[in-house]
Amino acid sequence: MHIQYWGYLKREKLAWACLGIILIFFLLAIFPFWMAPYPEGDYVTSPFLTYNLRHILGTNDLGQDILSEVIWGARYTLWIGFGCALLGTFIAILFSFLATTMGWAMEQVLMRFVDLMITIPSLLLIILFGVYIEVDAVRLILLLSFFLWAHSTRIFREKIKETLTKPYVRYAEGLGAKRPYLLIRHVLPELYPLIMLAVVRKFKMGVFLEAIASFLGVCAFEGKSWGGMLRNALEYPGFPNWWSWLLGPSVALSLLLISLGVLGAMMEEMVEPRLRRQQG
Repeated sequence: MHIQYWGYLKREKLAWACLGIILIFFLLAIFPFWMAPYPEGDYVTSPFLTYNLRHILGTNDLGQDILSEVIWGARYTLWIGFGCALLGTFIAILFSFLATTMGWAMEQVLMRFVDLMITIPSLLLIILFGVYIEVDAVRLILLLSFFLWAHSTRIFREKIKETLTKPYVRYAEGLGAKRPYLLIRHVLPELYPLIMLAVVRKFKMGVFLEAIASFLGVCAFEGKSWGGMLRNALEYPGFPNWWSWLLGPSVALSLLLISLGVLGAMMEEMVEPRLRRQQG
């Protein structure tokens, strides 16, 4: 089954283009000291210079090269988004396993808690936390993960219950296989496509929410993120290079979110055959 998924995704050129864009952003986040023209936070020249050959996007209010700051800012935006995607997906898998192994009563309690978490306005609570505590990168990952896991839990739970009714799983259970063994040996491999889809979706939401939180000044990072750069640029409207200061992080953030969104939509078609039939 997973080979069929891979074959479908392999034929989609747009999906590969999105993967290539996302990979480029990861390379920028991993190797900024090789990609950026100037070191992080380096005061290279006079402030508010317009674009030129040495500074393609000009400089900011501190005389820092804006293009370099965009590249260095990719670290926080991508790692926070990717970190909360992995942690949120892990929590969803854990809760879905617990809901299907601890009996009907505990399943109902856990799923009502999941329903409650889905209805909570995550951004408002993140802003509220930012008022009372200092939200650094680690705390922001924990906060975002806490709000992003619930929706996937319902999807994973339904897939687990469906897989447990398949003949080969029932046969293994009839031979004495325990529920934890069945979940790890037979059910978890069936979840792989859904897990990949959940990571991509949560990655996109994590990047989006981090950008909003940084833009609103909720987060307190040692370095810069794209949302924080947008907030700083809006403090100096009307300066000669104001548009290029906004352009750099805006284009990077939009390109990453669009790539993740398109890739997620294609992966959803890969997982859900009915969407492919509608298009075919």
